[in-house]
Amino acid sequence: MAENTNCTKCGAELPANAPKGLCPQCLMKAGMQSCGEDKKADQSDISNSDTGSATPPGGFVPLKPEQLPYRPVPTIR
Repeated sequence: MAENTNCTKCGAELPANAPKGLCPQCLMKAGMQSCGEDKKADQSDISNSDTGSATPPGGFVPLKPEQLPYRPVPTIR
């Protein structure tokens, strides 16, 4: 069974371990495009939010300094 040894997008010669028939350059381009689309979607979600809160994507919101409990710093001598 003959294997396709050329990239399906640009026609470049493929290395033996090329995934999905794409050369390394086309694979990187595809990855960069998908990352850019995700960021655009995230930005539109943020700009369209009507809540006005700035909650980070991970959901973690750090405490403000005045909300932290007092804890004295030990002095090493």
